[in-house]
Amino acid sequence: MMRLRFTVPKVSIARPAAIAAGFVLFSTSCLAARAQTEISEFPSLQIVVNTAADGPVAADDRLTLREAISLANGAIAIDDLSAAERAQVADAGEASVVSLYENQTVSRIEFDLPPDDATIRLVDALPPLAAPGLVLSGRTQPGYDADTSPTADIFVPRPVVAITPESDRSILRGLTIVANGVTVRGLSLYGFTVPHGVTAATPPAD
Repeated sequence: MMRLRFTVPKVSIARPAAIAAGFVLFSTSCLAARAQTEISEFPSLQIVVNTAADGPVAADDRLTLREAISLANGAIAIDDLSAAERAQVADAGEASVVSLYENQTVSRIEFDLPPDDATIRLVDALPPLAAPGLVLSGRTQPGYDADTSPTADIFVPRPVVAITPESDRSILRGLTIVANGVTVRGLSLYGFTVPHGVTAATPPAD
């Protein structure tokens, strides 16, 4: 009888209320093997998302969350971006806040969305978070206050950045984590669920 060994990637998740339901952590053997890929095979970037828009990757005047994840995964290169988009990307080692994983500098995805438009409405599932040690931080969004909480019983800062499906879309999950050491902070994810079908083996987000 063939035996399969499953390895669960190590993931850091912020305080419970900071991230609502909507992310899935995969632990199948093939994805775990991907999670153990050498960190050096991925770029080390500080990437600032400056729009709540979503859609196909395109060289335009704004950098979407979808494009930021694709950059961190190495799926697209900085040269694929427009000049305006490249201005939102820097060497992570030269950033004011440097993130380390396994003693190596890793990518950070940060946010600088318009204050009146901080909800990202997805038209399709986002690429998986596949870069080991990646930091995805909603705490970087202007207006986020780590010292105030909407509840008195349990102190949990209120996220400013939210991720949800577009009103006419059904999306199973908001974030899919397939790498070791991924950190997700200060985000609100909601509304991710679809009727069971070919993905019935994957648990819904809500």
